Amino acid sequence: MKHLNLFLLLAGMLAVRPLMAQKSAAQPLNIGGSFLLINPDARSSATGNAVTGLEPDANAMFANAAKLPFAGEWGASVSYSPWMWDMLDKKTHMAYLSGFKTWGGQQSLGAAVKYFNYGEVTFRDDNGTVLQQYKPREYAVDLAYGRKLGNQFALAVTARYIRSELGNGTYNGQLQKPASAIAGDISIYSQGYADHIDGNNRWAWGLSFTNIGSKLSYTDDSQKKTFLPMNLRLGGGYTFVRTEDHKFTVAVDINKLLVPTPPIYKLDPDGNPPMRSRRAKTRTVV
Repeated sequence: MKHLNLFLLLAGMLAVRPLMAQKSAAQPLNIGGSFLLINPDARSSATGNAVTGLEPDANAMFANAAKLPFAGEWGASVSYSPWMWDMLDKKTHMAYLSGFKTWGGQQSLGAAVKYFNYGEVTFRDDNGTVLQQYKPREYAVDLAYGRKLGNQFALAVTARYIRSELGNGTYNGQLQKPASAIAGDISIYSQGYADHIDGNNRWAWGLSFTNIGSKLSYTDDSQKKTFLPMNLRLGGGYTFVRTEDHKFTVAVDINKLLVPTPPIYKLDPDGNPPMRSRRAKTRTVV
C-alpha cells in the first residue's frame, strides 16, 4: 500500500504542470523522430497507452525496459500496423520486432527494431513544380539491460540508434540529408501482490526517461537541428480480479514531453520581435 500511495502522490505533482502550461499560447515544437513515441503494441494501445501498469511482456522496451526481468525467462513479439492507410493512399506502415532473455530470474537482455515507412512524398518548389519523388523512412535499433534489485524492484538502461531519412537533395536553398542520432532510456519498475478485497491482487508502478540523446540534423546548416522526443513517463496499475479466466485492471500513465518550448516574444506594431526591430534600425543608420 505504501508503493501505491507514493505513486498517487507523484502522479498528482506531475498532473499540475500541464494545467499551468495551458495559460500561454501553444507554440510549435522543434521535434524530429516523432515515430519513437508511437506505441507498436496493439494490446497496450487499446488501453490508451497506459502501458506501465500492465503485466510485463516482450513489448515492455517501448515504455519501460525495467519490466523485462519480471516478464519470464524469454519472450518475443512481432507487430505490424498499416498506419493511416485511408489518408495516405495505403502506402505507410510500421513494423516492430522485439525479444528478450532473462538469466537466473535477475538479469535481462532485450533487443528491438522499429521501422516506419511513409510511402512516397512529392517535393515541389514555390511555384508547384515537381522537384523529386522521395520515399521517406525512419527506424530505430534498441538494446536494453535490466536487473532486479530485490524481489519487487528493477532498474534498466537502454541504448538506441536512430536513423531518419525524410528528404534528399536541395530544397528551398538548403541541402537536405538523412539524419542520425544516439539516445538512451533510464527506467525503474516495481510490482507485487496484495490480499486486498478478494486476494491475489497485483500492483505495479514505474518511471522512465526515454529518448535522451543527441539532436537530428536534416540539412547542411549546423545551426538548424531538431530535438529528439525526450519523454518522462510515470504510470501504474492495480489488478483487482486475477483468476485464470478473468482480470480487471485499472491503469494510468502520465507523460511529459521534455523538449524546450520556443519562446513567446512581445511584438512591436510592425509584428516583429523587439530585438529584430532594434537590429533593423541599427543597420539602417549604418
